[in-house]
Amino acid sequence: MADPDEAQAAIQLAHDRLAETEQKLTRERLGRKYNLPETLVARIHGEDDEAMEQDAQALAAELAPAAAGRPPRPDRLQGGGEPAPLSPAERFAQILQTRLR
Repeated sequence: MADPDEAQAAIQLAHDRLAETEQKLTRERLGRKYNLPETLVARIHGEDDEAMEQDAQALAAELAPAAAGRPPRPDRLQGGGEPAPLSPAERFAQILQTRLR
């Protein structure tokens, strides 16, 4: 590049891309650190790393009460609830055991 203006524009473009990439990496790191969902990671903002960390902490604090106040839902595939009815053989064995005691 012989033209100094073109060189300066290319340097500025590279600098802007580097700053944007560093911000994305900082967002990703903070999202993992504070266990934020992917949809909220892009919302982290701030002028510097410290401001971005404070914003990530605030987002995590907003999510924490909602998750803590609600008990986890039971997994329907893991059972629970009503036990399966006894088969006739199991009922007969249960009657015998109670009578023999």
